[in-house]
Amino acid sequence: VAVSRKKLSEYRAKTIIFEAIGQKYGGVSLDFHNSDWRNQIQGLDNTVKYVIKVDQAEKGRFKKGLVKLDRTPEELDHDANEYFQQGFHYLIVEPYDQHEQADERYLTISRTREGNVVAYAATGGIDIESHSDSIKSELYKGQALDGLDMSGTDLGALVTVFDDNFFSFLEINPYTISGGVTKVLDAAVDVDDEASFFEE
Repeated sequence: VAVSRKKLSEYRAKTIIFEAIGQKYGGVSLDFHNSDWRNQIQGLDNTVKYVIKVDQAEKGRFKKGLVKLDRTPEELDHDANEYFQQGFHYLIVEPYDQHEQADERYLTISRTREGNVVAYAATGGIDIESHSDSIKSELYKGQALDGLDMSGTDLGALVTVFDDNFFSFLEINPYTISGGVTKVLDAAVDVDDEASFFEE
């Protein structure tokens, strides 16, 4: 019997993932139904640049213009209003992490009958489909994965949080590694629908 899946918002997924790898997530969730969203933007640090994205399980957001990079809080106000007028109700705002595209990596964890399968590639980002031949895939039993540019500690923590929270699929694409630290830039998580008690 196929288990039905439910997508978590990226905001929720990242909050869980960041905590798992010992980091504090600096993102903010904007809800069209909550009139406080402008105050949330005004409360952001003016010296920091931000990313704003539609957070509604929308595929190919970058190519559809549903992600904007390197934005000031003033620009975010305009961006949020624009997305809300397009009919989107949930947005995510987070600090912009400047990096080289060549540094982007790809990782997924999937639940299978045999166990958790980790798929990974040294090339990540929006064009991962065109690099599908570079993706390696292994059944994970706590071993080091050859060519995975992420600490074994972080991978182990992700697999633990994957199991503990009834995830059926986790994708981090892309992430970068800076000074040995995993930086999660984009994340998607599906949970088993049976885990309805976990939803908020």
